Amino acid sequence: MAAAPSRRPAAPSAADQAREESRRRWLSIAGVVGLVALVVLLAVAYNRATRIEVTPAAFGSTDYGLVVGSPDAPHEVVLYEDFLCPVCGELEKQLDGRLADLVAQGRVRVEYRPIAILDRFGPYSTDAANAFFVVREAAGADVALRFHDLLYADQPAEEADEFPGAEALIATAVQAGAVESEVRPGIEDGSFEDLVDQATKAAIEEGIPGTPTVVLDGEAFGTDRGPEELADTLVTALQED
Repeated sequence: MAAAPSRRPAAPSAADQAREESRRRWLSIAGVVGLVALVVLLAVAYNRATRIEVTPAAFGSTDYGLVVGSPDAPHEVVLYEDFLCPVCGELEKQLDGRLADLVAQGRVRVEYRPIAILDRFGPYSTDAANAFFVVREAAGADVALRFHDLLYADQPAEEADEFPGAEALIATAVQAGAVESEVRPGIEDGSFEDLVDQATKAAIEEGIPGTPTVVLDGEAFGTDRGPEELADTLVTALQED
């Protein structure tokens, strides 16, 4: 019996070819659009995850700081800092007394807000901030500011084998002008540690990205600058009306 002749599939018509080409073109376009949409969504998600919204508490509105300067000054600066933070120490070095000079000239009021975000290195961040608040309450703003400056002048390294303890902090407080008997109990007992904890949590809730953070006239200032540039641009801004 003879085999049946093989049947070749019919060639697609011109209309079929056109429909297939159109389908491929639309699939290609849809793929590109989908990829672009995915990239956009990922970018939006990344930006939402990494964007930092800083909403600092109003100047002088909390019990977490030390305010110095004239109420009539045209500018207000809030400085969030950690006494163990090396960048804070470098900023103090770069300011080199210029911020204090501007305070004395009536150009700016400054509020120092110490927090403790480096306790993973040891207890010094909290201990130093606690001592700062003890000195503020026992000896007043001028002595507390000198204590602040002395802490940075002799700042320990983040990864020091041993950090200054209560005795060293008491000695520094006395050097700043405090009466030993008035500051020793609070420094030894950590009487303001709860306040330090509250100040740190408040700063985190305000979106403070780290230390140092400078807030000039209610707005975060120079968050993308290094200590030297930050010091120079801050001083320049405070000299303007």
